[in-house]
Amino acid sequence: MKPKIKIVYLTPWLFAGGAERMLLDLLKNLDRDRFEPYLITIKPAPAPFLWSDELKRLNIHIYNIGQSTRCGLLTIYRLWRILRNLKPDIVHTQLFLADFYGRLAGRLAGCRNIISTEHNLNQAEGYLKQRLKRLSAPLARRVVCVSRTVADYASRHEGLEAGQIKVIYNGVPAEKFYYPGRTYEDRVCLKIGAVGRLTKQKGFDYLISAVALLPADKFSLEIAGEGEDRPFLTKQIQALDLSGRVRLLGPLAAVGEWLKTVDIFVMPSRWEGLGLAALEAGLSGLPIIASAVDGLQEIIADGRDGILFPAGNAEALARAIELLAADPKRRAVLGRVWQEKVRNNFTVKKMSAAYEILYFSLLNLPADNLK
Repeated sequence: MKPKIKIVYLTPWLFAGGAERMLLDLLKNLDRDRFEPYLITIKPAPAPFLWSDELKRLNIHIYNIGQSTRCGLLTIYRLWRILRNLKPDIVHTQLFLADFYGRLAGRLAGCRNIISTEHNLNQAEGYLKQRLKRLSAPLARRVVCVSRTVADYASRHEGLEAGQIKVIYNGVPAEKFYYPGRTYEDRVCLKIGAVGRLTKQKGFDYLISAVALLPADKFSLEIAGEGEDRPFLTKQIQALDLSGRVRLLGPLAAVGEWLKTVDIFVMPSRWEGLGLAALEAGLSGLPIIASAVDGLQEIIADGRDGILFPAGNAEALARAIELLAADPKRRAVLGRVWQEKVRNNFTVKKMSAAYEILYFSLLNLPADNLK
């Protein structure tokens, strides 16, 4: 029997975000006959973690560094000790803290095969973080980017060489989100849905402003997710007298079930590497309205798969919602076309297979090792 390939996955934390969701889906679909995964988190895990039960069922060795201060040397030392003992074949990192500390500790522990996944354009990162990421970039053999847009951004801002970059699109699990029975009939009051962390990047502030411009008796809004902007958004909802029409749901364990109750999905991001929530909504059959930025423009063809509008423009967003709401037939066409596109191109199986092929290539093993 061939020895299993030992992979250490390193992430800063276990929050309910797109990067964490992608990592969990990858771990769930990894061929456990060929791969032996370990998971290391840097910061203390929140209690409870939204997907704790799913993670437990995977029966994966989990280590927590427990960093609660900014003592970087101690973090590197703790990581180095774990990696030195595990002797992994591959170290796979994601997000800034894991990328930076993982690359340094991994190389110090003698790990040659270090890869990182870039999920976003990282426009909110300050100069120091960008500089540290650029300095540590040569330590990674491969940097996986979740879209061509992210690949171009990483190449420019991190100084990556063409041979370091690999594009692998994120995928969505069909068993959780595929909904072939959606109907698009007209309703007295249509529910607008949005999903994401409550941060400036996601643009929920001007989505709320757009809802304030719509007829009160015809539209409601629900936003699933959590984040540091909750107090600001709550005050905005109260100031606009929208408490009866706009709800902040917090993190949801069963997003797929909730999406079945939504009529129109909106992704108003100011910037976006790919947009996992847009793919989840698409697999659910929802018509999508999205900001014309970055990775969203890459995957959504305006007028064919969905509707794109200028980011940050509440008036344009309100007009797009009203026009789509008034045309059930167009909602049906856009929803079904987008659903089919996601189903054919953005699946977890495709994503997982692409990562496994990458792992084999780093170890100079043939791709026919895949099942």
